[in-house]
Amino acid sequence: MNILICDDSGMARKQMVRALPEHLTDNIQFAEHGQQALDKLTTEHFDLLLLDLTMPVMDGYETLHQVQQRKIDCFTIVVSGDIQPEAKQRVLKLGALAFLQKPVDPDQLQQLLSDYGLISAAALAQISPSSKDQSDTVLTHLSPESPKDCLREVANVAMGQAASKLAQLLGAFINLPIPRVDLLSRGELAMTLAALAGGQHFAVCQGFSGRGLAAEAILSTDQRGRDGLVKLMLNHNANTGDAGIGAVLDAAAILTGAFLTGMGKALDMDFSKSQPVFLSANDYTALDWDTRIQNIDDTLTIEIPYHFEQEDFVCDLLLLFPGKTGDYILERASLLMDDEG
Repeated sequence: MNILICDDSGMARKQMVRALPEHLTDNIQFAEHGQQALDKLTTEHFDLLLLDLTMPVMDGYETLHQVQQRKIDCFTIVVSGDIQPEAKQRVLKLGALAFLQKPVDPDQLQQLLSDYGLISAAALAQISPSSKDQSDTVLTHLSPESPKDCLREVANVAMGQAASKLAQLLGAFINLPIPRVDLLSRGELAMTLAALAGGQHFAVCQGFSGRGLAAEAILSTDQRGRDGLVKLMLNHNANTGDAGIGAVLDAAAILTGAFLTGMGKALDMDFSKSQPVFLSANDYTALDWDTRIQNIDDTLTIEIPYHFEQEDFVCDLLLLFPGKTGDYILERASLLMDDEG
């Protein structure tokens, strides 16, 4: 069987290889985005495509659309961190056979392969997962991922969990981007916060901690986004403190809390959260970052702009891990890399 795995994350590609039965790992190729996958699909025959949704250049939705339009004969299973019910419905309408949640579960994947006749029931009963030595041989030509790459994949999965929780609460669909993971110098962080404080931005700041390390989450939006969150919360009878700030605080707490829960599970950490605080543009100085990071060279940041499709507004979630806190988070991501390597 010829298999094509399309995912921009090296860690996710490894997870999918190791979830496959050992006898199916002989003929695997890889693509890092949808355009690469289409190039391969139009020149070679593949029996199975394992496809991510959130990718650069061409995402999974457009890839499925192009596969459908070009009448490419290939079984497609979507494997994604975007677990919104609407996302699942959309990929099935675009021709995917099934949807699996990241990180992929080997038993679920193998059962699907049996259900669709790609492996026999008898073979399924005797399957052993691909060995580390064998899968390492398959993956030797791929570039090794860095701790930042692994953390980006962790953020991708946590992002999907957070979006799903808010989408189900509000009856909304959220377009998800590729998370940005960066190390910002003091000057770069100051410019980032200054940009948030400009114009008509609003934000909810929420501190959190784990294993003695303190960090900060800032969910920011503009007036359109604030009005959109209030409208969505009120329209769906969510528990809001009032028709304005309370609705924004509740939405921010759900989005930030769900993200931290997902990230903490992946990194084997429990995060304790403070009460969210609403900030207007003029209140960003209350964060007092100049004082807090004066002896810190770099701050690890994770940035995710959530785009609410129907109301057409964006809420930007920015997580700040200063100094040793960021080092520790990257160290935890490195452990995941070692587990997959």
